[in-house]
Amino acid sequence: MNKEKNKPKETKQEKFNRILENRLIGFVTATDRLAKMSNKTYFEYTDSDKERIFNIIDSEVKFLKDQFLRYNK
Repeated sequence: MNKEKNKPKETKQEKFNRILENRLIGFVTATDRLAKMSNKTYFEYTDSDKERIFNIIDSEVKFLKDQFLRYNK
């Protein structure tokens, strides 16, 4: 017997919430790992390095916001 046939179909909202949790956890983990690299006891970096990191992060956050705003119309 195929168990999938008896399962109610997942709604788009349920799918969104299911996937969102793992992706947010991954995002928070990645930012935490980057933050740990700010410890000058273990790492050396320049102002240029910091600016590069912040520019990339800012660019990606802007892209993310734009995507949600674009599809929310």
